[in-house]
Amino acid sequence: MESIQKLINEAAEEGDIEILYHSIGKEPYILENIDEIPFVDTPLHIAAKAGKTSFTIEMMRLKPSFSRKLNPEGYSPIHLAVKWNQQVLVKRMINIDRELVRVQGKECNTPLHCAAENGYTDLVLEFLLACPESILDVNAKKKSALHIAVKANKFDTVKVMLEWLKLLDAEFVLGWTDEDGNSILHIAASETNVEMIKFLIPKMDMYARNSVADPKSAYDIIKAQTPDLLPKDKIVKMIHWLSRGKSHYNATLYCDTNNNTSLKDSLKEGYPWYKRWILSNHRHISLVDKNGVLVVAVLIATTAYQAIVQLPSIFRPGVIDFASHYFFFIFQLFNTTAFIAAMSLIFILLPPGITYVLQLIIPIIVCYFVGLYLSNLETGLFMFSLFFFLWQFVRFGRTDRNGRRERHFLLKHSASFSKELERKGYKYETAI
Repeated sequence: MESIQKLINEAAEEGDIEILYHSIGKEPYILENIDEIPFVDTPLHIAAKAGKTSFTIEMMRLKPSFSRKLNPEGYSPIHLAVKWNQQVLVKRMINIDRELVRVQGKECNTPLHCAAENGYTDLVLEFLLACPESILDVNAKKKSALHIAVKANKFDTVKVMLEWLKLLDAEFVLGWTDEDGNSILHIAASETNVEMIKFLIPKMDMYARNSVADPKSAYDIIKAQTPDLLPKDKIVKMIHWLSRGKSHYNATLYCDTNNNTSLKDSLKEGYPWYKRWILSNHRHISLVDKNGVLVVAVLIATTAYQAIVQLPSIFRPGVIDFASHYFFFIFQLFNTTAFIAAMSLIFILLPPGITYVLQLIIPIIVCYFVGLYLSNLETGLFMFSLFFFLWQFVRFGRTDRNGRRERHFLLKHSASFSKELERKGYKYETAI
């Protein structure tokens, strides 16, 4: 048996599937015998470390339990693959079983912890897209992946994770503390990571104290080590104080990890405000409510359009003093705002694809602004708005390689994230 096991291990290191089956033919129970050992380097561990993708996938199919088995050093196969930066292999593994992202190894560290510590930003993105709830996992010292990345001074990785939390409306994770009561700002201040401190100060509470023998706030640590980094302007402090009071609700998302390059680029570069606005309009609306919102949006758009085509009699020539055209301007400004908001909601709630934009949305917007142009003296602002909104609608309406927009990747809901939040005691609003 030992000779057969050695032969399989050599096959795993070389990625030779033929030798694997030849060995199984000689000893059919060889994999079951290996699985009975509590902590062992299985052939899957060896293949994952060596980056043998085909052999790893074959072994995961033959013996799924190997995927979560720990070796004597406390690592699972995916931990080893991350540690040795076998990114292609890791992506294939999580496409087969996304829950591998949450396998806890030595000191309860997950593969996400390992990727964050090494600054493998692309892998972190793959993990978050495949298993959004993995961002909530903490290790034995209550450190999240954010704590680990900040400790290792992996700025790009931290930035990506913060963008992901914004997208999930789960920024409360920023306030999580480890077993010593240290937030990520405490850690950045202790490590004197200047770039990290500057990045985190506007987003976090500087005055929260940790729970060590001599409790200190991040403000105290920064003041003692790098006082120049502290915001001196009162307005900055006021904005910081106001931002701390905002509430966060937690959306559930499940994203396919294939063919979403644009989404990954957006997370790396920072998600624009208008895309977050689109997502926020979807996040807590059930399917039934969406139908109701669509009906209301159509009524508002119709009313606003009618108000331009047939102006209220009070604004017709001879009825109101021409010097009071500012009232007319205000009327059109708010009417246009309502029209664009309604058309935006209609666009969001329509099925994906640029066809609806070209056939339905753009023609009615053009007609509206033409009517606006013919009845308004202040044309410059509105003509600029026309081109701006047309450009935005076309931009949002373009399709990716799968014929789906980025937001449709993001709006695939997963019950697992909501259950995880509820298990941890956080309020959650159901979204379907």
